[in-house]
Amino acid sequence: MGKYYFLIILTCFVIKTNAQREVQSINSDWKFYKGDVKTIYDLGSIKEFENINIPHDWNSADILDDNPGYYRGTGIYEKKLLFWSGDSNKNIYLFFEGVNQDAEVYLNNIKIGDHHGGYTAFSFEISSSIMWDKDNQLIVKVSNAEDPDWLPLSGDITNVGGIYRDVYIIKTNRVHFDMNNMASTGVFIKTDGVKEDKSRVSIHGAIENELKSDKKIIMVHEISDPEGLLIATVKQVIKLKASSKTEFKINSDVIKGVKLWSPEAPNLYTVTSKIFTDKEAILDEIKNPLGFRYFSLDKDSGFYLNGKHCFIKGVGRQQDYFKIGSAVPDEVQVNDIKMIKDMGCNFLRAHFPQDPVVWDECDKLGIMMTGRIPLFDKIAYTKEFTNNTMHMMKEMILQNYNHPSVIMWEYMNEIFGGMDWYWPKPQDEVHMKKEKEEVVKLAKVMEKFTRETDPDRITEQVFHTDPTPIWYKETGLTNISMMNGWNIYFGWYHGSLQTVGKALDEFRNYEPSVPYIISEFGAGSDNRIHTDHPTVFDFSGEYQDMFHKVYLQEVAKRPWISGMCIWTWSDFQVDGRNDVMPHFNNKGMVTADRILKDSYFLYKAHWNPQPLIHIAGKDWTHRTAIVENGFSKKVNIYSNLKEVELFLNGVTIGKKQVENNEASFDVAFKEGDNIIEASGSVNGQ
Repeated sequence: MGKYYFLIILTCFVIKTNAQREVQSINSDWKFYKGDVKTIYDLGSIKEFENINIPHDWNSADILDDNPGYYRGTGIYEKKLLFWSGDSNKNIYLFFEGVNQDAEVYLNNIKIGDHHGGYTAFSFEISSSIMWDKDNQLIVKVSNAEDPDWLPLSGDITNVGGIYRDVYIIKTNRVHFDMNNMASTGVFIKTDGVKEDKSRVSIHGAIENELKSDKKIIMVHEISDPEGLLIATVKQVIKLKASSKTEFKINSDVIKGVKLWSPEAPNLYTVTSKIFTDKEAILDEIKNPLGFRYFSLDKDSGFYLNGKHCFIKGVGRQQDYFKIGSAVPDEVQVNDIKMIKDMGCNFLRAHFPQDPVVWDECDKLGIMMTGRIPLFDKIAYTKEFTNNTMHMMKEMILQNYNHPSVIMWEYMNEIFGGMDWYWPKPQDEVHMKKEKEEVVKLAKVMEKFTRETDPDRITEQVFHTDPTPIWYKETGLTNISMMNGWNIYFGWYHGSLQTVGKALDEFRNYEPSVPYIISEFGAGSDNRIHTDHPTVFDFSGEYQDMFHKVYLQEVAKRPWISGMCIWTWSDFQVDGRNDVMPHFNNKGMVTADRILKDSYFLYKAHWNPQPLIHIAGKDWTHRTAIVENGFSKKVNIYSNLKEVELFLNGVTIGKKQVENNEASFDVAFKEGDNIIEASGSVNGQ
């Protein structure tokens, strides 16, 4: 896989869903200043504005330099906007997909609003502040400074600063679907009766009437199948009061014979919601994804999708790319999901809500997801922190409620890690007791809140395993959520590969009545490092492969494990890391610039049924050895075929049966160039 170094610039990208709602990108031609001003009226004194385009990450360079730390402060973004008076009868919104982490938005020196939290979208209505047919000054003041009342407070991530996801202007009619419900689409869709082949679609939401008079409207929801054919229509006449928001709820008739959504067959339906006047003129239109599927958990046999056992083959994902930080173009993110699917994965986990394009692509390709908020290591005890955590959770759920790929919500990760890893030793017993009590209290609040906000998905907490995992059992955290996830790094940070099986059993026994998933496991590797004798923490590709083979073998022996989620998809950038490659966590299946590692093909051989032969170590092209009586080295082949044949310099050295998706050959290399080829057959080809 080649390297990517490119920037996508959208000068004017417009999607017209109809004549009434218009979505326009405003990613290009921004000005940026890294620093603060006392007030927005002082911007004229700034001489160091630089020209940039969105998405933009102001830490893409300093997280990789040799100076400790990275800039956590304020940045100022400015852009000129022109609005034509022909749109003055419409509502105009600014829509931000993600700004890390605090944003204050001003238009023509008028504060439009602010938003906290770097991984969820937000929008503001700006019509009353617009100067028509003139240049308007948009200012966004952004801060990624630490805030004790907002998550994340810790974690193995870099809290980059900037408007690092796309920005849009949305124009609507005065009567439109709810644009003021946490940047959601305003329409929420669920299915009932799928298991019994008596599927109904339930749709609820709200319509805003911003006219000064009552309005009678006709609301229509059209349900289309994966081929785009209309299969059902639901209609409702609603009387809207002036200057008001009106909620609605409507159910379809029974729809029989639907095609189920699954990783193997991601049948994606569409719900097109429309608002008409009583004279049938269209006022608004939006589209939402729809998938018919049902799932369940069993503590002894794992996860079931559509009534069939489904082993969760997962991978975690950060959002950055080599040298461009978190300001990653949509095309790169889409390519990530396609590569993850090709590896054979059916599940994606992340430490925070992903870019909207990632959720969309998982729907299309059939990759199940857990949505989670970035609550790591420790909490704050304040009411503000609890409310902010609930707020971020609700934003994530409402913005992604309709995605059929989402099966799970996660709200805590390694939450006692702060006491285990970072607190001064010996730890203060009084403080530890308080920490445990406050964590349990918050966990119960979040569990109840999450289930109330979305009663149809699975809830999950994730725990760490070293050095004091027993705290999770002692405090009762292992008996709160619907799924327990364990981040297990035996054979890397602690323990050995010989203790992996014992560890899996031990943590299950903490609470055997709750279904169990390995939410993280992994070992680092650097493509520059190879060895014939891999050992823990040598960062060789050979040890990373050995590590993952053990986990695959041990998990296969335990049917009660719902699944396993590799940490992580790609090597990612963390300022404070000082491993073999400074500022990188190297546990990826691919490098930071998306070069495939051997471990990628190891899992592809296990998880993707498409015929595969991969020669491991093929990037280890220059090898040396002291030769006395011949020179023989092992060559490993990863494959899902029954048998492979190996050739050295065009001459066969034999065939071998593939066992556990691997065949090993002893190869007598000669001095100089050596060419290795491997082949096999499927159905005679």
